[in-house]
Amino acid sequence: DVPDRATEHDPVRADVPGRPTDERPADGGPGRPAVPGTARADALDAQRRRFLQLDAILDAAARSERDLCAPEVSRIILANIEWLRGCGWRVWAATLMPSHAHLVLSNAAGRDGELTGDLARFMAYTARLINKARGASGGFWQREPFDHWCRDGDAWLRSVSYTLNNPVKAGLCR
Repeated sequence: DVPDRATEHDPVRADVPGRPTDERPADGGPGRPAVPGTARADALDAQRRRFLQLDAILDAAARSERDLCAPEVSRIILANIEWLRGCGWRVWAATLMPSHAHLVLSNAAGRDGELTGDLARFMAYTARLINKARGASGGFWQREPFDHWCRDGDAWLRSVSYTLNNPVKAGLCR
């Protein structure tokens, strides 16, 4: 649902690329293409397939009472993204989908290790406000957000592009 570590947080959060390194393992290493047939390439392929399956499920999900695009809900979420900025998080991209959100974040203040805690506070606070606005109670966000750490510029660019194009791909806009 909402942001999480290097996320495309389901919510999703992605981090800013790290510095490239000259040390590259034989299988390509972080930020480099995996060599076909290696354990790393197989693991990346499996991860990609699982992600695409989850993505298709989320895009096909019918709107529900937890519709993040409902005006009273989206106003609360978007207004409180400013709180994340106040914690030092730079918001590179953000998208609200009916069933989940994507955030691409980085922290110039060296607080990357605080992302999980900051997102938990953000999610708890916005859930209280949303429940109050809807006259509801209980959990609002999913318990275990999906996150992805971007290790290089290409991964970061893919995360930003995915985040911005997800509503188009899902047929919500052009």
